[in-house]
Amino acid sequence: MKGIPVIKPPAIALGYFVAAFGLQWLIPWDLQPHFGHPIVGAMIGLAGGSIMAWACVLFQGNETPIRFQEEPKTIVEVGPYNFTRNPMYLGITLILLGIGWGVGTIPLMVPPAAFILTMQLIFIPFEEARMERLFGNNYLNFKQRVRRWI
Repeated sequence: MKGIPVIKPPAIALGYFVAAFGLQWLIPWDLQPHFGHPIVGAMIGLAGGSIMAWACVLFQGNETPIRFQEEPKTIVEVGPYNFTRNPMYLGITLILLGIGWGVGTIPLMVPPAAFILTMQLIFIPFEEARMERLFGNNYLNFKQRVRRWI
């Protein structure tokens, strides 16, 4: 299908994380400001993983493909889709944020922001245009009821 981004969102998230980890490794530990808390970071990351897993299970239960390259079969409007149109992207963002907050350094806080920006500017507009084309007013009504992120 024309216009589909080639790189998958989890690979993008991993790329941002690896780049940030490399940057953090280059900056001496004692020169970096430290904040955050490992337990809070783990809780944020677990929340993100749970939201993402929940959304995946709902897609499978509705026989809708998880891969963005495949056409969706239906609009999933239950579970986390009651409060976000993009729970899988939100989940990945929270996992990245949890890691960043758990380690508590600035370089590891960049990946969640970079991931949100990439999804916001590249992936979500493509997916929303496809959903509008496939589902018309049903999707437009869903967009009015549920926010893009939270």
